[in-house]
Amino acid sequence: MWEINNLSKLSGLFYSVIMGVIFGILYDVLRAVRIITNFKNFTVFFQDILYFFIIANITFIYFLSVTNGEIRFYILIGAFIGFLAYFFTISKFVILLFKPS
Repeated sequence: MWEINNLSKLSGLFYSVIMGVIFGILYDVLRAVRIITNFKNFTVFFQDILYFFIIANITFIYFLSVTNGEIRFYILIGAFIGFLAYFFTISKFVILLFKPS
């Protein structure tokens, strides 16, 4: 029988927040490439599809390793909180490095 205790829930939440920050970093890399080179809307669309495909696979593998494949809402919320925390704090400074003067 598969059981999750409170400590594993807390560590799963903590690592999912870190995973969300990593998703934000990956998104900033993609945004930096878009700033440096001017892509058409068609190319940007496929870049976004590729980004979401990559983070969906990473999240799926995380669910398999942490919860034995069971979808837990607190892990999704943790990843979302980590992404938003990175996006509204550090991301602004990172993107300023790539904007043309």
